[in-house]
Amino acid sequence: MLTSTGDTRRAKLAQLPARISECLERNRIEEANHLTTWLVLRPDALRQLLPDLELAFRKGGDLELLVELLWANKDAVLNETFVLGHFMRFCEKLGLYDHFGPLLRAWITSASAPDFTFSEYGHLRTFRNLLSSEQKRDFADAKYRRWSDFRALDFFSALDKFSTFASVSPYIAKFLYEHRRDKSMRFGKWLRGFRSAELFKHIVADEKSISVLEKSRNPPDVARYPQLPDLDGLVDTERTRAVFAGFDLSRGLLLWSLHDAHNIILKKCAAVFLPERFSLGLYSGENRISVGKGANTHVSAFHAVKILREKKVLLMFPDARSETRQTSVLNVLGIPIAFADGAPTIAFESGCATGWVTMARENNRLVPVYEPGPSRKTKESFASFKDRWWSFYIDQVERVFTGDPRSITLWYFWPRVFYSAATGTSPGASDMEE
Repeated sequence: MLTSTGDTRRAKLAQLPARISECLERNRIEEANHLTTWLVLRPDALRQLLPDLELAFRKGGDLELLVELLWANKDAVLNETFVLGHFMRFCEKLGLYDHFGPLLRAWITSASAPDFTFSEYGHLRTFRNLLSSEQKRDFADAKYRRWSDFRALDFFSALDKFSTFASVSPYIAKFLYEHRRDKSMRFGKWLRGFRSAELFKHIVADEKSISVLEKSRNPPDVARYPQLPDLDGLVDTERTRAVFAGFDLSRGLLLWSLHDAHNIILKKCAAVFLPERFSLGLYSGENRISVGKGANTHVSAFHAVKILREKKVLLMFPDARSETRQTSVLNVLGIPIAFADGAPTIAFESGCATGWVTMARENNRLVPVYEPGPSRKTKESFASFKDRWWSFYIDQVERVFTGDPRSITLWYFWPRVFYSAATGTSPGASDMEE
């Protein structure tokens, strides 16, 4: 936690958007400009308060003024891609990108422009429904401007080198470093590994949008942006095949993991080595059970139990945040978080075997990590089983967050949770991702 002085400073920073809004409402434009300029020159605070700052300027009818202030300080703030993405979004809302787009592209490619960095949510997934195709291309060109310096290296070596541009929150880094299991690891080495994992997350998060951009570029320039290698170049396929082949399906198997960038690779491995598996997620489709918006969760749970009783494999991610009455509050590294009880309920009702599975970085490949989980005992009550199951699951999640920093790829709501715990602030909904 921060010191009391740090807490006071955070509280004052949090009040800035309201003060700026008051200045704008009373037409004290010069004072609003001064306060905003002071804020934009503090990147970490700006990233956290940008949504509130936008609301303040919208309320005052002066969003264009915020755009002008950001542009005037572009070398200090627009080189951070989370801020850059919001700047583009503001321009699009105001119909100003025809003016700022060419200026931005000239600045991005100029030798005098600073290096671009990217923090937890500074990826295209955050802005996938908010930016035009032109803006996404400009965003990617800025973010990966220096990738060409490293693309001759193998993927993981390039990842480690280029990760110097991954800007992780110092509050999150300090919090996770203090909770590491390997107390002999010095902060510098730990941070380099964490930045490498952060870059991996960004490449995964940008993958779909960049694929579309590359197809639309004429002529194509496939080396402009980083690309994930094929499975053989990314994963130890022999170990993965052996682990997946060893699953005991005699009672059905509920596999579970957590929302991080490695779960995308886990799903790709499952598609190859467990072609008949089913999965639970936001969207329906072949071998998929939807628990997303509009889905009947009772029907979905019944379908899941049926699949497991048929001695098949079901993959799910129990840390999903869903609106449900049946939840359990668990402590992850001392942070209380409410999780839906869907996974232990399905495991209990089906009587299946369970197991934790994820992918972890080992040298220059990702390898599978599998741990058999608890199953329902004869005459065991649901309350007893649920407690055992959640205890095991949280232990596995904490092992990821306290283990090799190269395998900590913060995704979904986890960056906000750790930032809030480290700073003593309340988690916000604006930065949630899926």
